Amino acid sequence: MISSSFIVNLFKSCESLKQWSLSPLIENDATYQQDLKDCTALEIRLEQLAIGSEQRMVISDYIACKNSLTAQYSNLSYLADFHNCIQVMALFQNSQQSLFDVLCAESINTDNL
Repeated sequence: MISSSFIVNLFKSCESLKQWSLSPLIENDATYQQDLKDCTALEIRLEQLAIGSEQRMVISDYIACKNSLTAQYSNLSYLADFHNCIQVMALFQNSQQSLFDVLCAESINTDNL
């Protein structure tokens, strides 16, 4: 049986690996960088709106909820991709056919559609 501490360490390792591989992608992605600038500008404009504290709290809570959902979806997607890679590697570990050959054959099959 797998211990809970192993699972916790695995998730921490996956998170570290994700950050290591994601950081350069984010830094060099023009779309992400532009969206980040746009978000910062919109945040400034939001702060300048003449609205009451109740409306501001609703907007703030909504933004926090959306951010949390996006972050959790991103984390789960990363874990799903990681899981899928392990599954694919396991499928081809004892196979005579390489993954490259299978992907090339699949590409040829889909090109004919």
